[in-house]
Amino acid sequence: MTVNKRNKWVASTGATLLAISLVAGMGVDLPTANADNRASLRRDNSANRRCEWDPVKHWVQQCEVWSKAMHRKIRVQIQPAKYGGNHALFLLDGMRARNDWNGWSRDGGAPRIFVNSNVTLVMPVGGETSFYTNWKRKSSTNGQKYTYKWETFLTKELPGYLNRRFGVAYSGNAIGGLSMSGSAAFTLAIYHKPYFKQALSFSGYMNVSDPIMQQALQYAANDAGNYNLQDMWGPYSDPTWRRNDPYVNAAKLRGLKLFMSSATGLPGRYDNPRNGQEAFNTSVGFLLEGVARQQHILMKNQLEQLGIPCRHIFMANGIHNWGYWRDQLRMASPYVKAVIG
Repeated sequence: MTVNKRNKWVASTGATLLAISLVAGMGVDLPTANADNRASLRRDNSANRRCEWDPVKHWVQQCEVWSKAMHRKIRVQIQPAKYGGNHALFLLDGMRARNDWNGWSRDGGAPRIFVNSNVTLVMPVGGETSFYTNWKRKSSTNGQKYTYKWETFLTKELPGYLNRRFGVAYSGNAIGGLSMSGSAAFTLAIYHKPYFKQALSFSGYMNVSDPIMQQALQYAANDAGNYNLQDMWGPYSDPTWRRNDPYVNAAKLRGLKLFMSSATGLPGRYDNPRNGQEAFNTSVGFLLEGVARQQHILMKNQLEQLGIPCRHIFMANGIHNWGYWRDQLRMASPYVKAVIG
């Protein structure tokens, strides 16, 4: 953790003005003297060249960041560290990620959980059924207009912007994801050390190259937006599937601070179906979380056999939905703050 300290007197007013002009020339945002680090809107690639305050409040800014790899601006919701800390927690969305806001910002309660922390919260918007990876080509079954290149954006393009505008360091950050993006968080952490030093999975599917899981994930991708996952990593026999499988690559997780959580699929305090549709949603959530629980146990056993430590939370009740992920993030937050905050 690094906090800006200003306890050295500058020799002269001229030197002070020179320093300010040099920093301004480099395009670095200068916070108001003695202001909360969160108080100023940073510059971005939007039409007005400034981020905007997010309706979710809690000091969250909506910023537009250009992705050369995807040939478009990507919205990122960012909550700056209150005291100027230089590490960030990236939170990736689920399979039904929206294009207007990241689910963690509202349904997951992340801004409220981290509002007074010294961690910068980074919540990329979009990425429906993307697995936050680099696809080989556009999905051929739904008229997709561009090829997903999320790994490039998150690890090559976004870091420079975060460093310039929010002071996020080029090492020592954390990344977490739920469901679809649980495996993505672990995979990105594997291949992008030391940028990431901590990875968190909430109800993640960790053995994505298993033939049964491949079929299950394709079924879910069809339901979410008719995406063809063989346009993502190639045919199911393509080694790219194994490259993106945390279970297969578990040994490469050594040295990272790991966290995993899941529930049983049994209805809990957020589940009280009052009609047929809600009962159906609960039954689907039961099945999805049951699979996530088995994947969690599988990964836990693999890590233990390899002697790799990981913090685990097994909830007694809960289906595959945001109420439980919000609780799990709250339970994980002290660990995140201890590692990067």
